[in-house]
Amino acid sequence: YFSLHLHRARVSCCRSIAGLEMNIICANTWSSRAAGLLTRPRLKVEEVLWLNPCHAIHTFGMTYPIAVFFLDQHLQVIDVRSCVKPIRIAYCGRAHSVCEMLAMKDDQTEFVSSLLTATLLSNTAT
Repeated sequence: YFSLHLHRARVSCCRSIAGLEMNIICANTWSSRAAGLLTRPRLKVEEVLWLNPCHAIHTFGMTYPIAVFFLDQHLQVIDVRSCVKPIRIAYCGRAHSVCEMLAMKDDQTEFVSSLLTATLLSNTAT
C-alpha cells in the first residue's frame, strides 16, 4: 500500500537511479491541480509536477511542450506522451495520477519512467 497524499508542497528526492535527482512538486489539492504549470515559471530539467489525482491534462496557455507520464494507483507508468505541444489535451482513463516534465525524445521515456517510478516510490512508501 502506498500513501499518495503528501502533506508537503515539494518532495526533494536525493536517492535515484544513476545518481540523478528529481524535484517533485506535488499538486494534490484542487486549486494546485487547477493552476498546474500555468502559474509557475518554466520547469527546470530536474523538475516534475505530480498531479494527484488526475487522468487528463491540457496545455492551453502553455508556451512550451511538455512530457506527460500517466501513472496507475501503484505509481507505475502506464502511458507516456513525450512531447505534448501547447493547445493540446492528453488523457488516459486508467490513470490515477499524472507527472509533467519538460518535453523529451521518445527514446528517453523508458529511462525517465523508471527513474520517476523509483523516485516516487522511495518518497511515498509507508
